[in-house]
Order: sequence, then structure tokens, then C-alpha cells
Amino acid sequence: MPEELIIKHCSPTLAGLKSGSMFSVTFDSDVEMVTALKEMNGILKEKGLKAIPFKKNETRYLIYIYRPSHLIEELKTPRAEAILKSLGYEVGNLPKCLSELARRIKDDKDFPHEIGLFLGYPPEDVSGFIDYKCGTGACGGEPKCNGCWRVFGDKETAERKFNQYKKCTRVYSEVYKQGRSLDKLIVPSKEQA
Repeated sequence: MPEELIIKHCSPTLAGLKSGSMFSVTFDSDVEMVTALKEMNGILKEKGLKAIPFKKNETRYLIYIYRPSHLIEELKTPRAEAILKSLGYEVGNLPKCLSELARRIKDDKDFPHEIGLFLGYPPEDVSGFIDYKCGTGACGGEPKCNGCWRVFGDKETAERKFNQYKKCTRVYSEVYKQGRSLDKLIVPSKEQA
């Protein structure tokens, strides 16, 4: 799996700033993808992360890299649980939630709006986006700003996170180009440290 692609799209997750990230990559076959994923998970597992495939379009695969411990905690918040429960997810069961998300990604032509919860977006912004896209207006109108996601809640905190993510990606890219290996760039989860 091209490490440069992982650095470009997943640095904040690798650094422990974010619970999950996604990217798409081309493989010549399912066998090649499975082999690459197995190799990547060998590196990630030691640091408390996982990579799973979510979707395949011809030769392009959507790969999700996440920190299970972070994601479990984030999905436990009352607002996140309420969103997932309202959409039919089995709250409290991460493997089943991920399976359901993968099914929805595969079956829907658009990404399911709740995907933001799995990417570390604040629940109030995910909820606001769902309301905004559904036209209910319950979120109070237009987004306050756009960055890595559309912000309906705390604009200042979101803008700080956007800048933090950009800086992290820039630093990781520079350090990687200088020869630091991907496994040395991954910050271990607390339970792995």
C-alpha cells in the first residue's frame, strides 16, 4: 500500500489527533489488496490502529484506518449514540457499527451522512449536516464554516482542528520525505504505549 497516500490522507489519525481517516487506492486484484492490507495491519496493530476495506469500485478500494479505542469512546457520547440509534445502528457494538457503515457505503450512491462520526467529526456538526442535507432546518441554517467538514457547532474549535490537521499532515509529509519510516510516525494508542 503506498505509504505516501496514507501519510497524505491519514496523518492526523496516525498522530492520534483523530479517530479515523479514509482514502482510496488502486490495486490490480482483490488478492493484492488483501495482501497489502494484511501487511499494513501488521504495522498498525502494534500501535493500536486497524485498516479495513469499505468499498470496491472496479480496481479502486476505499480503505478506512482507525483507532478502535478512540472510536469506541467517541461513539459512546450521548449525541453520537442518539444519531446512530436513530439510523438503526447497533450502538455499543463497534464491529457491527462498522459493518453497517460499510454496507451503507457500498449500497448508497452517496456517502451516508453519519460517516462523520467515524472520522472524528463533532456529533453536533454531523447532526447539523444531516438536518441541513435533509432540509429540516433544525440545525439553524447554513454551516458556520467549511474545512475538513461543514461546521454547524463550535466554529473556533473546528478551525483550530482544521489548522492542526493541516500542520500535522505537512509535518508528517516532510519527515517522511526525509526518511522516517511510516511505523516510526505512528503514535501508539495509550493502551499500546
